[in-house]
Order: sequence, then C-alpha cells, then structure tokens
Amino acid sequence: MKLKHFFLFFLIFSIPVFSIAQNSYSHLYPGYFGNGRTGKLEGFYLGFKGGINFSDFTRELLVNPERIDSYNPILSPAAGILVTVDLHEKFFLRSEFSFIGKGVSYESKDDVTTITSDRKLSYLEVPLLLNYYLNNYGNRWRPYIGGGLNIAFLISAIDYKKEVINSTGELVREESKNDVTKFHKNLEFGFSGNLGMNYQISKRAYLNFDVSGILGLSNINNPSPTDTNDPFTVNVGVVGSLGFLYEL
Repeated sequence: MKLKHFFLFFLIFSIPVFSIAQNSYSHLYPGYFGNGRTGKLEGFYLGFKGGINFSDFTRELLVNPERIDSYNPILSPAAGILVTVDLHEKFFLRSEFSFIGKGVSYESKDDVTTITSDRKLSYLEVPLLLNYYLNNYGNRWRPYIGGGLNIAFLISAIDYKKEVINSTGELVREESKNDVTKFHKNLEFGFSGNLGMNYQISKRAYLNFDVSGILGLSNINNPSPTDTNDPFTVNVGVVGSLGFLYEL
C-alpha cells in the first residue's frame, strides 16, 4: 500500500465532511462552528482511541480447510485518531484513522506432528459511520448506536508457524516467520456496526467507550494467476476501545 494514496483519500474525505456540516447546519444550531457559544455542542471533535480487536476469518483460507483441525480467533491491538462531526443534536458522523490488527489461528495435526499457524494482518482502517444518540444533549452520559462502511489498507501480513514433532519420545519444536503480504489484497471494504457511550468530563472534553462489529464484504485473498483454488475469505471481528474526544 502506498501511504500517499491513503493520506490523499483521508484528506479528500475529511475536508468535504467538515465543510458540508459547517455550511449546512450552522444557521440551524447557534453555537455550532463558533457561531456564538451557547454551551451547545459545536459539532467538530478530534481525539484518539486504543483497544483490542477480537478477530477471525471466515473458514476459507489459503490452505486446504479439510486439513485443518481447529480454528481460533486471535486478539490484536487497535489504535488511532478519531474524528466526529455533529449533523444534528442526535445524529453525528464518526470516522477514524486507525491501525488495527486482524487475523486467525489455525491448527493441523496427525499422529506425530502438530502445526499451529497464526496469520496476522495489519491494516490502516478508515470507517465512516452514521450514529444516533439515544438521549438529548445536556446529559453527561450519551449512549449511541449506528453503522456504516469500512475501508482498510493492508500494511503487512505475517504467518507465524510452530511445528512440533513427537516421535518415540523425542520432542522437536521448530518456529518460522513468513511474509505472506503478497497473498492478500491491498484494499479491503466491509460493513461496521457500533454502539457506545460519550461521557462528558469537562465543557469541551469527553471520554468515549465504543464496541464495533466488523464484517468484511470483499475477498482478502490475492492468489497467483495459476492458482485455480481461490477461496473467498473475509475478515470478521469485534473491537472494544476507550477513547478521548476534544471539541475544537
């Protein structure tokens, strides 16, 4: 993935969203965008978040599923920058510029050999979510729910393999690390649904608690032209995060 392409996409998205919100809603809600402070939300927030992604794949991998004895989700970090724009007292847009880990662990075994592989993928992710507050402005605790589209740019994909051979009482353990980035596509898109809570800690500052479900809609595999077996594999996961938002 070319980082300059990602930053161009981020700028193209961010500037129009802020401009539309400012031009469309400032006349309806005094106090938005510096149009006379009233203590009401002004509409544009910037912050950061950190959390954990409980991630998995669909069961079609770049290996023969019939040879795999078990699949297990893995925990991966998620951290990034938050941007929210209020469209109304109860509606707001939320986006992120986040690093997130995804992947799966799978195991194959026979009478003498056990092989465990952790396929770990790293992405730069940019979701665009429309959220709805469940109560009115003025409450310190403001729960919300929503959903939208999710776009992710692949940074790397690494396969961590552990092989244990047990024969006649002898134990041999071999570990390897392989770059498998070329076997995965650079761009992924899907759907994300979320629910969370904003907690006001000062006039301009908020804590954010958020849980998001991620369902990939595009095949993340990138097989060679001669590979006739092209399983359709998507990322799935649940991300829990704690964030901080500040009103600009």
